[in-house]
Amino acid sequence: MGFIRTAIITALSILLLLSFFLMAITLTLSWSLEYDTIKPELQNSINELASEEFGLNEIIGQEINLMQMYCMNNTKFVIEEEGYILEIPCNIVGEGSEAIIDYGINSVIEKIYYQEYNCDFWKCVKETNTPFVLLSEKARSYWKSKFHFFLLTSLAIATLIFFTSKRKHTVLLLSGILLILSVLPLVKISLLFSNPLIPNSLTGIIEGFFTRSFNVFLIFSIIGLFIFLFSMALHFFDIGKRMSNWFTKNKESVSSDDIKNIVHNEISKKSKKGEIAISHPEEKPKKHISIKEIKKIVKEEIVKKEINKKYK
Repeated sequence: MGFIRTAIITALSILLLLSFFLMAITLTLSWSLEYDTIKPELQNSINELASEEFGLNEIIGQEINLMQMYCMNNTKFVIEEEGYILEIPCNIVGEGSEAIIDYGINSVIEKIYYQEYNCDFWKCVKETNTPFVLLSEKARSYWKSKFHFFLLTSLAIATLIFFTSKRKHTVLLLSGILLILSVLPLVKISLLFSNPLIPNSLTGIIEGFFTRSFNVFLIFSIIGLFIFLFSMALHFFDIGKRMSNWFTKNKESVSSDDIKNIVHNEISKKSKKGEIAISHPEEKPKKHISIKEIKKIVKEEIVKKEINKKYK
C-alpha cells in the first residue's frame, strides 16, 4: 500500500509541475500580447522588415512629391495593398516620409490586433492566409482562458496530493518547490530564438510573445518562496503534524494507553462478576472476553469521551 501511495504521489507531482509550467507559459503569452506591450515590439520588427525586405523607405521617398500634390486638393491619401486599405491623413503626408511610415505601421498594427475573427482560435490560425491572429486580441483572450484552466487544474492536483499523502503539511512544501522549478526555463527562453538562420525582423516578433517572461518568473518565484517558507513555519510550530493527525483515523480521540486501560478495567470488572476468569496454563480455559467484545467496549468509550469533551 505504501508503494502504491508513493507511486500515485510521484505521478501527481509530475503532473503538478507540468501544470505549473503551462500556467507560467500561458500567463506570459497573455501578458505579452497586451496591446501596449506588443505594439513597440511589432513597430521595430515591421519597420525593419519594411525597410530591408520591401524598401518601403525608398518607395515613399520617391512617391512623397506625388502624395503631397494629391493632398493639395484632398484630405487623405488612400493606399490599398493585399486587401488592406490604409488611409493616411494629408496633414501626416505634409510631415514627410518618416511620419508617413510611422503612421502607416501604427495603423496596420492596430487593425491587425483588433480585427474580429468569426472562428475558434486554432481554426483561425489554420484557415487564414496570414498568421496575424497570433498577434491579435483574440490570441490574448485565448491564452488568458488557458491560464485560468491550468490554474484550476493545478489546484485540483494539489488537492489530490493533499488527500493522498499521509503527511498533509508536506503538500505546501512540495507545491512551493515545484512552482519555483516550473518557471526556471523562462530565464533562458530567449536562447531559443538566437538562431542565426532566423531573420532579425522575425526574431523580434517571436520574442514579442515572451516579453513579460521575466515578470512571470519573478512573480511565480516569490509566490513559490512564500509558500515554501509558510510550510516551514507550519512545521516549526507543529501545526502541520496536528493537521495530519486531524485527518488520521479516529483522530487520536483515544490513545493507545487509554485503550489498554479500558480493556484492563473491563476485564477486571467481568472477572469480579464471574463472567470471565484468567486461567493458568495448566487449567482448562474458562470463558474469555473476545476481540469483538473488546472493540465494542473501546468504541463505546470513544463515544463517551467525545460527548464529554463536547459538553464539558
